[in-house]
Amino acid sequence: MDIYGPCLCGSGKKFKFCCCSSYKEGKIPPESNFCPNLPLYDCKILSEWKELGISPIHVVRKLTETTYVLISYLIDFWCLGLKDAFINYGLTYYDLQSIFQKGPSLISLPYEEARELILGSIDFARDIHIEPHSSWEGVVTSFIEATQPHKKQFTFGKEGSPFYVAGPKDYIKYNLQDIAKKVKKAGGDYIINIPENNGHYA
Repeated sequence: MDIYGPCLCGSGKKFKFCCCSSYKEGKIPPESNFCPNLPLYDCKILSEWKELGISPIHVVRKLTETTYVLISYLIDFWCLGLKDAFINYGLTYYDLQSIFQKGPSLISLPYEEARELILGSIDFARDIHIEPHSSWEGVVTSFIEATQPHKKQFTFGKEGSPFYVAGPKDYIKYNLQDIAKKVKKAGGDYIINIPENNGHYA
């Protein structure tokens, strides 16, 4: 990003002399229409994503020379597509390393592969009438240029068919009976365990 270019806020001032300090402090999220112009920094995924069928995909772009914006897309490759998305902006290099080093092992992957895994999983879920999480809008979509064509190089579902494994709190966010019906109609299968005190069974 050119810090001497026009500021994203439209003030007419140069970015360095306008909102730059606020970006560095993490006070301003990037504008949706500007996200694709932010330099790409890295993409990460769980090393065992194929075996697990679910993984966050972290996509990082540079806001300034010393700060970054990260969007983590939680992707169910076997059934639901996008389960959620989380935005962190104004991060330092050390913030990123702290995030990446927590939890299971992550590996880097090319940006186009990250896009395909996110967009392809959403397409797969939509084919069985499951829409992405409500966070799928604005910065979250523009960050990976969701309106642009993407390669179709991965197979989704478990061996090509929907396979839904309900997470421990999915019964709060989803109508599990509805998902089960859609998965079965598409020739897939599911594993659903619902706490007894919830009162609803698939």
